[in-house]
Amino acid sequence: MIRKYSDVFAWTYEEMPGLDKDVTKHRLNVIPLARPVKQGVRFYKPEVELNIKDEVVKLLGTRFIKPIQHPTWLSSIVLVIKKNG
Repeated sequence: MIRKYSDVFAWTYEEMPGLDKDVTKHRLNVIPLARPVKQGVRFYKPEVELNIKDEVVKLLGTRFIKPIQHPTWLSSIVLVIKKNG
């Protein structure tokens, strides 16, 4: 079915401009008196860091993500290699 109707699916970030924010919006439901938990900074190899930056630039450019307002409630990026490399 996906192959038959492949023209209606978005396959890249660039194909999703103007995505309704009500579908994608995420908020942290934080208890007002809860203490923030912040993970330590992870360091990556320079080539991996370039890949991360490229992906973040793509996501920002398509307005798929935006800068956050709760930097103390963060966890580090975890990279996972896809099966196809």
